[in-house]
Amino acid sequence: MMDPVAFLQELVSIPSPSGQEDEVGEYLVERMTGLGFQAHRDQTGNAVGMIGNPEAEREIVLLGHMDT
Repeated sequence: MMDPVAFLQELVSIPSPSGQEDEVGEYLVERMTGLGFQAHRDQTGNAVGMIGNPEAEREIVLLGHMDT
């Protein structure tokens, strides 16, 4: 797994002004897929990743902005 500081440095180095987050969204999907997530971009361009048992009683949701 990548060092968290190195990951964030790489992530914020991708230009992603509001309305132009495609490149960073694809980067996040690629990274999540590499970590074992089922990942995709939804119809509004969000990077969505799911891991674990979809039938589990509880879920954890992490949400954040991709624009910088």
